[in-house]
Amino acid sequence: MTFKLSALFTYVLVFARTTTVIALMPVFGRKNVPPQVKVLFGLALSVLVTMGLSGSTDVTVSAGASIVVLVIREVFIGIVLGTVA
Repeated sequence: MTFKLSALFTYVLVFARTTTVIALMPVFGRKNVPPQVKVLFGLALSVLVTMGLSGSTDVTVSAGASIVVLVIREVFIGIVLGTVA
């Protein structure tokens, strides 16, 4: 079994966007849904989405700070999508 670091970066970016959207959606954003359920649902959905992506979407990161910038960008996109939903 081989492990590609770019696949992990892709998963982290999908997880950041998906979990942000789930946290802000009206159905899951209520206080009666525990945060653990939101995170677990985000993990499961991220795995499904990442498995469905083609191999050409691998993310290459040249510096450690650039992954942080990419995650922040995905969180902002998730905030917009979650707010619109």
